[in-house]
Amino acid sequence: MMSLLTIIIIGILFLVLIAVWANRNDRTLNTDEVQKISPEEFAQKFSQLKFEGGTLKIWGKWFGKPMDNLHQIQTVTFDKYLNQLEITFDEKELLKIDKPSNLIIKKKTIKIKEAERILWKWYLYGEEQIDENLKFDLFVNNGKTVTYETNFTPDKRTTNTKITEPALEICSW
Repeated sequence: MMSLLTIIIIGILFLVLIAVWANRNDRTLNTDEVQKISPEEFAQKFSQLKFEGGTLKIWGKWFGKPMDNLHQIQTVTFDKYLNQLEITFDEKELLKIDKPSNLIIKKKTIKIKEAERILWKWYLYGEEQIDENLKFDLFVNNGKTVTYETNFTPDKRTTNTKITEPALEICSW
């Protein structure tokens, strides 16, 4: 027969194992199901996410043609004091999202439903990555509309933004 002390020790060990297992699972992102996550958690857990990247869509405006390009995410950081999420990509592209909220992760999509401002910086593709080839698209949500500014053929670029669309979607295929 086991003594009462042995039973208590086994019980405590069992509870500790359950707590460790639950914490370990809490640190991973399961992209097989829809998950709502804070920008800070996204930055902390991104390295565990099996999301290669995709095509960008900002307030309904595609960067390039839909599903025509693949932007591979390299790093994700979050500055809680500025409330700014920063995502860098494989071609030295940079997304800065001010005041992101309602972040949703699915298997093939990262979606930020709301933001105050999104800055997308990128180099002309196929050209040398120098300052003269650094381009930007700036989107600002003023609460009623989304304004748009760019230094890439600004006379030929139209906004086509919709405030009712998610602030940012990164769509994989």
